[in-house]
Amino acid sequence: MGEKVYFLAGIGVIATIVFLLVRVKRGGVKGIIAKTVASLFFVATASAAIIESGNVLFGILVIMGLVFGLVGDIFLDLKVVYSNDSDQWLFAGMSSFTSGHILYLAATYFVMPLPGENFVSFMVIPALIALAFAIAILLIAPFLKLHYGKFTIPTFLYAFLLSFWVFVTGSVAITAGYTALWIMLFAGATLFIISDLIL
Repeated sequence: MGEKVYFLAGIGVIATIVFLLVRVKRGGVKGIIAKTVASLFFVATASAAIIESGNVLFGILVIMGLVFGLVGDIFLDLKVVYSNDSDQWLFAGMSSFTSGHILYLAATYFVMPLPGENFVSFMVIPALIALAFAIAILLIAPFLKLHYGKFTIPTFLYAFLLSFWVFVTGSVAITAGYTALWIMLFAGATLFIISDLIL
């Protein structure tokens, strides 16, 4: 990767640290602005990396997914700022993140080897594991004192899509011989799901 990519990534890390400090001390609209600035740098980093790699369609799909994530973050923060309309902002945020994961999956299938004899490994098994994971998320909710209510179905769909992406990238990484691309995709998907579970 070129210097521009590392430069933008470095500024993005700094912007993220600033965001965390602002979020802890102040929150509110200033926190939203700080998070948006940090997210914009990560989108810029991805854009620079795609320009260097030349893998345009894959890059466009990933960048669009990142933008949906950025918008989703803003919606979820607005849920706190405008608490009277929290349900609407939460639904908008979940919808935005779900759209992002659909784009990540599309990007993943664009660059993955043709399923062929690996169809079961690349599609069926990840789908079954993701289905079990999504059901488990709903079943353990009462023990964690979580009540999804009207968001039960959106939560199930989101959990399925996110975990499906993790298991697809993991399966391809194993099959493809642990190339850098698939290790990075699997790591990114895994960190995403860990982040959401913590939240």
